[in-house]
Amino acid sequence: MTEDQIHQHIFQYLSTSSYPSFFTKNDKRKIRARSKRYSSNDDKLFWKNNNGELREVVMNDATRKCLLQSYHDDRGHQGRETTYQMLAKTYYWKNIFSDVTDHVASCDKCQLTSNFVKSSEDLHPIPIVSPWYHVGMDLIKMPQTQMGNSYILTVVDYFSKWPEAVALEDKSSESVAKALLKIFLRMGFPAVFSSDQGREFVNSTMESLKQNTGTVHRISSAYHPQTNGLTERFNRTLQDMLVKVCSDEQDDWDMYIDEVLFSYRVGIQKSSKQSPFDVMFARPSVHGFDSRVKLSVTEQDIENTVKEMQCLRDDIIIGNKVKTNVKMAQHDQVTRSRNKNLTNQSKIRVGQKVIRYNVRKASRKGSKMEKRWMGPYIVEDITPKGVATLKSLDDRTLKVKYNVKQLKVFKARSDVHVEERNKTEDMDDCVIEHVEVAPKQHFNTVDAEWQKAHKDDFKIRKFHKFSEKKRLTKPKAVENIKGDGNCYFRCLSFALTGSQNVHERVRDVVVTFMTEHTERIEKHFGDTYLNDSNMDISGTWATEAEILASAAYLNTDIYVYAKSGKSYKWLKYPADMLSDKAIVTDKSVYLANISGSHFDFVKDVV
Repeated sequence: MTEDQIHQHIFQYLSTSSYPSFFTKNDKRKIRARSKRYSSNDDKLFWKNNNGELREVVMNDATRKCLLQSYHDDRGHQGRETTYQMLAKTYYWKNIFSDVTDHVASCDKCQLTSNFVKSSEDLHPIPIVSPWYHVGMDLIKMPQTQMGNSYILTVVDYFSKWPEAVALEDKSSESVAKALLKIFLRMGFPAVFSSDQGREFVNSTMESLKQNTGTVHRISSAYHPQTNGLTERFNRTLQDMLVKVCSDEQDDWDMYIDEVLFSYRVGIQKSSKQSPFDVMFARPSVHGFDSRVKLSVTEQDIENTVKEMQCLRDDIIIGNKVKTNVKMAQHDQVTRSRNKNLTNQSKIRVGQKVIRYNVRKASRKGSKMEKRWMGPYIVEDITPKGVATLKSLDDRTLKVKYNVKQLKVFKARSDVHVEERNKTEDMDDCVIEHVEVAPKQHFNTVDAEWQKAHKDDFKIRKFHKFSEKKRLTKPKAVENIKGDGNCYFRCLSFALTGSQNVHERVRDVVVTFMTEHTERIEKHFGDTYLNDSNMDISGTWATEAEILASAAYLNTDIYVYAKSGKSYKWLKYPADMLSDKAIVTDKSVYLANISGSHFDFVKDVV
């Protein structure tokens, strides 16, 4: 049995005290023994770690892939350790660390912005005292945005690693002092702050601020930014995260500062083994996916939370645990720095996909928002001296040749979308040609009257009151749908009832419709689709087959805003493709599939 099957049997035993009919006595004994580390609540299975803390067990590939995307791709593309620590605080499955490792290693954006490895001199760690006692500050020159901002002021706490960042139009002493004062009035005044010798930090205005607040100003050595190393490292991380989330024009980075700051603040720090949020506020953060996962709170949840708060206050406010972890990490970091040599990460071979170091970024000013690596390319030839000839993916040979030391192996992710993870390879060719919508089409979403037409099959929880009919443009307002593998059916549940929680009933109705109209499904998707799709299992992602089937069942056209070619367009799934019935409504269901792996319900357009 696979680990997922074992977990399903454990859940069955804990929920119903029963076993599958084919189980032997030995099988039952093993399940009873394994179940001691688990508990069930509602429709979820939880695993208990050695500290008695509960982690939700994820039992299918689709949800695992969705979580990996949510915790890495959607949270600022943090590194392997941070992504793993955030994910493992809430969820559990076998090989979770290796899955995180593979997901992060194969992330296109992370590979193109990762550091160029080089050796450095011995490190000299700064002693740690308490939260917000000693902070470092710096300025980052950035491309000018549409709002006129050209700099970022960064402030980082040496103890908790809590960061602050403010977009500035200029780096005048008045602008910097005003931004710092705003931060200090909110966070408190530190005993010590460090900066370089720039005029924006060493001036009469800053001297006045220092004297009036009683803080000590430590100035780093000239031309040696490593003296203020924590802030310099955060600056690189902040720039990398902004590159990954802002537009291709890189002129809107100031719109994403708060978003990436939050991702960094809730990420587990390798040195302290805590997140900056936990250390600074002595309480765990609740965010994004987590707040939508657990809909009910049990007495055990409350007890666990109280224990966690007590541990946080004991370990963080006193500071012993954080200090110990940071000192150990500083010692390890010094050791690694001394032993690190300039090496190529992998042996480059002809035919491999690689990325090349962006020498242009390293040698020119104003390039902080450029990617560190370019590509991918294919290695066409390598000379005995290690000079490589590269060609593009469209088979065009590059004129410039590169030393293999400037190359790194590119790790590609599977091309299979999350929606297709539970489908067989035989279904790859079963694709319906959807219809792109002409610009003159109108946005005319479902309303209360449309809901009432389906009240015999679904109990309405809340009637819709959306905007009036207008021109169909890009989405403006959406209902955020829970990403647990059921997002498409949750969208339909919301459309029909005003609540996402009827998704299982919606799935059953759509699957029943498909089995009752086998010939129509087989005509478009092949003879084996219904048997191989696993669509009756909760968490199995919907494909175009289910979209068309639900459109036919509801007798309502469904529009999906998704990527088509190089741009996003509205794709129409007509109700009459799998149905002979005449369409009796001018209303439609509108969904957004921006990421390619998740659906949200569109309530309004621009």
